[in-house]
Amino acid sequence: MFVTRGNILSLLSSTKISYKEKESIIKKNDKLLKKVLQNANPNLLVEYLFDGKIPKSVKKIIKTVIEDKSNNYEFNKELKHLFQQHHGYKESDLFKSHFPDVLKSYIVKYLYNGDILEILNSNKKDQKLKELIILYGVNDNLLAEFLSLSSDKELIKYCLENKFKASNNIAYVLYNEKISIELKELIIKRFINEDNIFEVLKKPSTEEIKNKIIELKKEELFQKIINITEVELKDLITSSDLLPEIIYDILLKEKKSMIINLINKMSFNEFKKTLINIKNIKISSMIIKNFSLKTKMVLSNTSDINVLSWIYNDSIPYEIKEFIMDKKESDLKLAIKGRSIANLKICYLRNSKNIPMEIQTLILELKKDELLLDLKKKPSSIIIPDILYGNYCDLYKIFLIKNGEFELKELLERSNEELTALIFTAKKEYIKNIIINMSLKELVTLEVFPTLLSKELAVFQNKELILKKINNEKKEDLYIYLKSYETHREIKKLILKSLDINENDLDNCVELINYTDVELVVKNYNKIKSFINKSGINFDAFVQYGSGSENYKDWFKKVIEIMEFNKEEDFFASVKYLMNELFHEDQNKENMVYSIINYLTIIDAFKDCYYLIMNLVHDNVLLDKENSDNLKRLFASSYNKKNEVRSLDDIKTIRIKILEQYKDPILKTSSIEELKTIFMDVICQKASKTLNYIGGTKTLLTLKEVNKSNKKFTEFTDELLKFSKVIDAINNTNNIETLRNLLKYFIIDHPENLLIIESSFINFQKNIQKLFELDAKLNLTKLDSEVAKSLINSELSQKYGGVVYDFSSVNYCLYAHILSRSENVEDLINGEANSKRNFLSVSPISYLGQKYYFDKTSPTFAIDNILTGSFIHSSLINMGTNYNIKNNSVEVKELNRTERGILETSAVTMTNSEVLLYREGIKVSGIILPGGRIPSEEELFYHEKYNLPFIITQNPMETINNVKKIFDLNEVEFSYTRIPKELDDILNTLTTRININKKSNIYTGREIAIITDAHSLYEPTLAVLEEIRKNSITEIYSLGDNVGVGPNPHEILGLLEDYNVKSIAGNSEYYNTLGIEPFTYFDDEKRENQEWTYNKLSASDIKNLKLYKPSIDLSIGNQNVALCHFANDIRWDYLGNNSTWAYQRNFKVGSSSKQFLYTNSKEANRKIKDIVSHANLADPKVKGYIDALNNPLFDGKKVTDYDTVIQGHVHFALDDKLFTTKIASLRAVGMGHAKNDFGDACYYVLKEKCDGTFDIEKRLVDFNKNIMLANIVSSDIPHKEKILKFVKS
Repeated sequence: MFVTRGNILSLLSSTKISYKEKESIIKKNDKLLKKVLQNANPNLLVEYLFDGKIPKSVKKIIKTVIEDKSNNYEFNKELKHLFQQHHGYKESDLFKSHFPDVLKSYIVKYLYNGDILEILNSNKKDQKLKELIILYGVNDNLLAEFLSLSSDKELIKYCLENKFKASNNIAYVLYNEKISIELKELIIKRFINEDNIFEVLKKPSTEEIKNKIIELKKEELFQKIINITEVELKDLITSSDLLPEIIYDILLKEKKSMIINLINKMSFNEFKKTLINIKNIKISSMIIKNFSLKTKMVLSNTSDINVLSWIYNDSIPYEIKEFIMDKKESDLKLAIKGRSIANLKICYLRNSKNIPMEIQTLILELKKDELLLDLKKKPSSIIIPDILYGNYCDLYKIFLIKNGEFELKELLERSNEELTALIFTAKKEYIKNIIINMSLKELVTLEVFPTLLSKELAVFQNKELILKKINNEKKEDLYIYLKSYETHREIKKLILKSLDINENDLDNCVELINYTDVELVVKNYNKIKSFINKSGINFDAFVQYGSGSENYKDWFKKVIEIMEFNKEEDFFASVKYLMNELFHEDQNKENMVYSIINYLTIIDAFKDCYYLIMNLVHDNVLLDKENSDNLKRLFASSYNKKNEVRSLDDIKTIRIKILEQYKDPILKTSSIEELKTIFMDVICQKASKTLNYIGGTKTLLTLKEVNKSNKKFTEFTDELLKFSKVIDAINNTNNIETLRNLLKYFIIDHPENLLIIESSFINFQKNIQKLFELDAKLNLTKLDSEVAKSLINSELSQKYGGVVYDFSSVNYCLYAHILSRSENVEDLINGEANSKRNFLSVSPISYLGQKYYFDKTSPTFAIDNILTGSFIHSSLINMGTNYNIKNNSVEVKELNRTERGILETSAVTMTNSEVLLYREGIKVSGIILPGGRIPSEEELFYHEKYNLPFIITQNPMETINNVKKIFDLNEVEFSYTRIPKELDDILNTLTTRININKKSNIYTGREIAIITDAHSLYEPTLAVLEEIRKNSITEIYSLGDNVGVGPNPHEILGLLEDYNVKSIAGNSEYYNTLGIEPFTYFDDEKRENQEWTYNKLSASDIKNLKLYKPSIDLSIGNQNVALCHFANDIRWDYLGNNSTWAYQRNFKVGSSSKQFLYTNSKEANRKIKDIVSHANLADPKVKGYIDALNNPLFDGKKVTDYDTVIQGHVHFALDDKLFTTKIASLRAVGMGHAKNDFGDACYYVLKEKCDGTFDIEKRLVDFNKNIMLANIVSSDIPHKEKILKFVKS
């Protein structure tokens, strides 16, 4: 067959020639075929590509031809047009090896269009298909979005291996803010190398990413610079202004001589071209210094056309530009005149420190007429954005502001502080004329100036003019303006100045008139100031903290009354006495807050309690705690005959009279809720509400556990627990007569005892506040400690020029504060407060977690210490404090909160936690870098200026895994008042006598609480045991597995002992008493975890575990009940059909339970005895058999000998039976959740019935799951996956 250029393709597409013959033609005419196809037009190539008669080997050649030509724009465009004409593409086409990439890219677009991400995240598509979609259909933008959203590790791995071939791909993905820093670091490590590092760094990106590249690839970067060629060097210093500064620093250090040699070889013109294109001022300065004569020759020979280019170049040193301005002035003027104003504005009137101001001034002079003409053509809709957003120098902005036509108010509304100041400079006379033409009535609001700064500048620039207008007004009108909330503060200050208030007092006086009668303040200001100062109280501090008091609104008038009645000296003596005697405990506070609060209290009480106070002062009476509390109660009460009180005994008498109103309700009411209300109101005061806010007694117990190494703290907590348990007892009792008798005893029969107890409850809230403050002070990580200093990262400290702590793996704890836009950094550094900022809101962060209320662009400051008396409240959720505080006051309205200790409060995930502090004296001590991120320019500035260390922590929303516990509790000096024995006895009596009546027509009143499978989980176990205690259940059993798997084995055993829990041995107990050898299912992971648990237990713990029985028999009513861990003997009978796994896996009521027939059967007993008799008794593997022989499960009885068997071990709740025996598997304390109880802890109550039977009642208790998870993750348990799976994290 004769084959030619003209017929080869028709032969290959013929139906008359066999496939075998076609292959022969292809083989013999390979070169001819390729030449024909290379010269074929796109239409023919696509036609043959889709022709079913053409062999695949030909199509593969077509594919190669298309891909070789695909870089040609016109060819590519034609191809896509031809592909569009073909229809019926299928997913299988993506797998065809003869289809070119450009076609596959079109097929992906055709099939999926905008749904590519949805397809990639779908479980319905094959993994290989997804890979092809990524390869052919995912561009840089989609790639970045996919990587930021996907959790498919295999696909991410595929992307990393196949989509990062070019530096463009790498740079684009690194620049994308949606992708996590962890993934970016992985991309940097894997794909940036010595060959491409310069290309990637030349691409647009953030400073943070470029710094990260340099940090992770410093060796490659250094080697690249060391090995750089002259061609590469020239390109590097002239091609891009996006390279980080450090590259030029390394070049100057390592390659200075090479640069000089390179420049030395250049011709005059090449030198000139290179110099003008250099992108770094350090490089150009070095060259100019070494080639100064050559540079000046270049400049001298530069024409007027090119002279401005040297001015434009930011890399040309300023002294060279000065040389040009001096020697080439006429050329400069000619060049400026020859340039268009558009070019001049963009290049030379831009905001750049490298363009000399003299040049900008010259441009404005020479081009003024053209610029004015251009400006007149522009509407305000263009001028205002030019001023606001145009990157222009101040001189040109002033030109625009002076000469442009626009609404001044509109521009001011949109201006920042810097631009506002510029506007007032440019429009000074214009603004002055505005004020001249305004009446004082129009002026006082300063409405024409829309922003706070513009109002202040308007007054500052025109102070004398405004004062002149004020002086022409009547005094009565001026008072009206002062009273008005619409009158601007700065105008009020000028009015006050006109009324002879001293310049230094204007701010304080303005504050006072906000809360008190204006005329009264103005007339008496100096007297009030003198009076307060003579009282021993700093007047400025009083105005800041007390003048806006809501609780003591009439303080000003009361001070006036004191002065009018000439009682000043009596008052000063009273202040001195009461501060020392009544409020002496507040003298150890490290701020002025409590002094001001107490001073306001004295002002308020002075007139009403004058005779009592003066008697106490005259006799210098020493106040004990009871009398102090009674006096405080009198001051705070609404009792209307206080002036009749002359002595401390009178207070008690009055109190007893007040209590008489409760006599009838106590004796006659049939409502237990009414009696509870009386008890809470009269005896407990606000203590019940305080206890509720902190989450009850269990929070106090948690704080005690967390801070147990501080003996004094635990003793203080124990004192408060006595009060909380009384409150619990009252809240939970249903025994109306017991409660009535108690109230009758204290309020009616023995009110003297009541006075003792109620005075102590008064201080409960203050003591709780003190406890939470101490918890913070004990746990906050002191940055100046020796341990903290050992965590300084020397490499990063050298890099950033200041101390850098690395806390990312240790048990740190800090307060964090996000800098708000309105805050002054200097105030935070110095711990300064003012009348508008008396409070500081912070977030606790620790190794357990960090969640911010945050603006990512703002620095996050660390606080490592708080002053005594600065803590107010904390909460697991944001308290909305801004709505509950006000200026010039330290009073806080009652906040709804979930108050917890500092560590628990740090372990939040969903909403940010909050702690409210008094701001005074709280100084920020560092800058936090979550996840070790690179600091921003702003943070670097604060780091250097204020010597604030950087503190590297873990990533936000994360707990540090396997935390290193190197920080101990701080040493904190504090004191507290111990409860006297008399009161202690009363509290114990109350707690024991107030019970819950559980008897009824149905129930006998006997209740038994059961827990199971605590598995070393402290938080849910404490929650259920506390709930059991509050419900007055004293008979408590655990079905075993108290330890093992979780992080707190020793602590759990302590809890069980504290709550008198009788426990059965579970397999986890036997691992510690028998060893793990009897249990053949141990793998390495399980063995390592068990060794960890064993090492956490004390010798005493092990001794107690050995006392646990394998089961306990109970008689409940007429029922025989067995409590066990599992109804097959877990010591040896744990494999095959009798295992818990078999029981759960094949669970069927009445059927699965038949495996329990084996327990204590003849066959089982024979097996045990046979193994023991033939074994070496010293072999640890037979310990389970020996123990089972000596201490048989159910004391040798069978499961069917019981009415009910109650077991744990399974973790999930199952109701089963074996013939007539009920078998109840109980849910574990902190795991085994069903859909309806996820997140709750669980226990069970057996309620004995009058008919001889009993009910099993499941009870759920809320607890903080976040802190439990955080404690698991932070612990050094070798393997946590199992426990995290158990608790459904």
